[in-house]
Amino acid sequence: MSGKEADASGAESGWDRLEASVEELLTRNEALAERARAAEERVAELQSALKTAKTGVADARGVASELKNLRKRNGLLEDRMADGRARVRRISERLRLAQEG
Repeated sequence: MSGKEADASGAESGWDRLEASVEELLTRNEALAERARAAEERVAELQSALKTAKTGVADARGVASELKNLRKRNGLLEDRMADGRARVRRISERLRLAQEG
């Protein structure tokens, strides 16, 4: 093999290696791009879930506040009912005494 043939063979071999390296890099780049797309989709899903969760927390706080208000109103109604029962007992006692007398 002459020097020119060896140089040509070495250049061709180097070129083949370069092409193989470029192809490998392109394949890796495509794989990484696909992973990036999948990651972006997952981030979007998680952001949506986070928004939903935050809304749920806000709703839970609203429900807790409403429950507190309803319990307060219930307590007031129970007090009014107790007062009403006491008045009915007094009226009933007066009627009983009036009927006896």
